[in-house]
Amino acid sequence: MKEQNYNRFDKNLKELVAVNLRMENSGASLDSDLALHIKERGNIESTVELQEAITSSCNKSFNTREITNNEEKSVPWWAEELTIKRKRLNALRRRYQRTKNNEELGEYRKNTYEKNIKQ
Repeated sequence: MKEQNYNRFDKNLKELVAVNLRMENSGASLDSDLALHIKERGNIESTVELQEAITSSCNKSFNTREITNNEEKSVPWWAEELTIKRKRLNALRRRYQRTKNNEELGEYRKNTYEKNIKQ
């Protein structure tokens, strides 16, 4: 991020804190002022208001972009078919690993899982 974005965030946060928390800047650092304010108030509402001020300041200061469905795939060759196969293989592995009391069933599930790994 660029330095100007952080400066904009700092400025926005100070303004929002002054408005939302009805708090004046004493000249000390913002951290000190906020810590003193929350300590004096000692209620959850102040903390929630501070969180809202931080979130609003971030939204005003930094550019964000939404992820589209195309961006969810990390590689272009990954397809829905591979997702289905991976989920099926994971289910077979979990089923095999959970089989504890029946050795014959465990061996069958192990063979099924290993056979699907090779495919």
